[in-house]
Amino acid sequence: MKKTLLMIIILMMTAQANASEFFQPISREDIGYELLFQGFLIADASQTIRFRNQGYYELNAFLGNEPSQKEIILYNFFMGSGHAVVAKILPTHYRIFGFIINPRRLWQIFWIRTEYDVVLKNQKLNPALTISLQF
Repeated sequence: MKKTLLMIIILMMTAQANASEFFQPISREDIGYELLFQGFLIADASQTIRFRNQGYYELNAFLGNEPSQKEIILYNFFMGSGHAVVAKILPTHYRIFGFIINPRRLWQIFWIRTEYDVVLKNQKLNPALTISLQF
């Protein structure tokens, strides 16, 4: 419920933005946030595939209880692509009650946090699904 409300607020704010504020250039910071989101999305997809192979069932209503590997990959591809498109469309500046906010950044941070929580929850369900980052 909270997530839906936040998304409605962000969309309402952008509906009042000037057309010139949409499709602003993507900054290096935007790219960094987007890559972080995409990384968590890939981790989630990887965990989902491994869970499926271990007999667990999926809770995502769009995928159904027992999605195939192909369905998981396609779903996450379209989610990742859609996320990047929305991020590009959202304005970077919006004035509300005298404050300037960044709807694009709010969108990115909201979904980064959401995917982070999903990956963490999956890891707690099955510690063998630990995702390690190597640089």
